[in-house]
Amino acid sequence: NKLKVSIYVAALVICTHVPHYVVVKVNQYGPNGEGTRLPQIYGHVHIAKTAGTSINGYLSTRYERVCGHKGYSYDAHAAQKVNGSTTEFGRRRVHPSIMEEIGYEDCDYISHEIDASWWQSRFYNWTIPIELHVPCRDPLQHLMSQCNYMNFRFNCSSGKFKEQVLRCVPFLRGSSSRFSKKLELQISQKNSSLQSIKCFNPLPVEKYFLYMGKLLQPRRIPTSYNHWETNRKRNPAQECIWKDSMAQQQAIEILQQNVHYYDFCERCMGSKHELDLST
Repeated sequence: NKLKVSIYVAALVICTHVPHYVVVKVNQYGPNGEGTRLPQIYGHVHIAKTAGTSINGYLSTRYERVCGHKGYSYDAHAAQKVNGSTTEFGRRRVHPSIMEEIGYEDCDYISHEIDASWWQSRFYNWTIPIELHVPCRDPLQHLMSQCNYMNFRFNCSSGKFKEQVLRCVPFLRGSSSRFSKKLELQISQKNSSLQSIKCFNPLPVEKYFLYMGKLLQPRRIPTSYNHWETNRKRNPAQECIWKDSMAQQQAIEILQQNVHYYDFCERCMGSKHELDLST
């Protein structure tokens, strides 16, 4: 009995003095979510009107260690009981300062709706490589969706055509742009933790869900995603651009020549850097 007690005490001392950073490796993710950690982190560049809220929200309800402006895995069950708001911060629209307070050290997937410089500075010297995913919709559909979001009625016969196009994309221009040439350049130089960048078509969004489902750890107890609208309903029949092929071509040229994001998407989609969502 004394020997058993001595062994127990010795084991207890060892266990209580194991450093917090020791990791026990087991098999790759199994049906109950057990497994080793991913060799890299996935970053989702939330571009307005590319299903970013749904991507972030849904993944947080199905997979572990999803961290995002529009939802976290750790409180997804409770958060889905709360109605989302496009104007107020809360469980489903997390304030950036709260995100910084929580930190990103335990995240496998990070989604943020913020200017591109944040990715450059926040993860410049991160200890784990990061692969950024940039959604690229059809440029005209994306343009019209943003005009609709801003409650702006596009006029194809206006003499200020270029001004109208650029007016609808404020989140993709200037210092507050969600994507930038500097960010792409930093990734290409591979001198920071941002090691690679991939583009993908976010619609239909289910294909991306299936793709990430092969990489992220399943939640032990998943919950349903309560979708909430961030845009008023569009009426494409009232959008003049679909009746004017010249206006369509002109709009695409303006976007690609004046907004780096659209130039990037044009070069990336169809290249080896596009995510293969076909399987």
